[in-house]
Amino acid sequence: MPQQSSVTCISPFFLVFLITTALTMSGCKKEIEKSPSLLYTEETAKLLNDILMDEFRHCDCIVMPADLSLIENAERDMPEMDMRGRIAYRMELTDVSQVNSLIGHTEILLLSDEMITHDLRLIPFTEITWDRLFDRKEAEKVWYERCPESMCYISKPLFNKDYTTAVMDFSFFSTCLYMGPSTFVKRDGTWRYK
Repeated sequence: MPQQSSVTCISPFFLVFLITTALTMSGCKKEIEKSPSLLYTEETAKLLNDILMDEFRHCDCIVMPADLSLIENAERDMPEMDMRGRIAYRMELTDVSQVNSLIGHTEILLLSDEMITHDLRLIPFTEITWDRLFDRKEAEKVWYERCPESMCYISKPLFNKDYTTAVMDFSFFSTCLYMGPSTFVKRDGTWRYK
């Protein structure tokens, strides 16, 4: 008697189901990689939220930086200042040339009000904003109504590679003195003024 074959036919639908399930499950294990600008923005928001709870809790509004980095801003507005040298010193770098490799030098800051946990407004910095800020009538109408306590300015922060040290201009608009960038360190997951 001829022997019957034990080969069973697999339904094409079942085969598609198996392949789809395998691909879906393998895709679930992969974490979505964030862009450098998104990581930079998230860490900047964390930095701001931490320091606003502490030293700078009196800000109603934060004037956000233009797209220029801290270095580019200083070179444009204060060319006589050795900002690269100041940053290298504050970040404890061995060579000024290492400043260009800090995170935030080229990344785009995508900060929004929703990322800040405090009740304050983020105001994009533009030349129009700057001109309006120092127009006395405009300042009384807009700025003092929107920001009755105080208004702060931040530059785009620069971070070291592991996001444990940051350098950033953070100042109140009520002063005309420029003290240079401040240094912040992250300890136990929280940013603090150094």
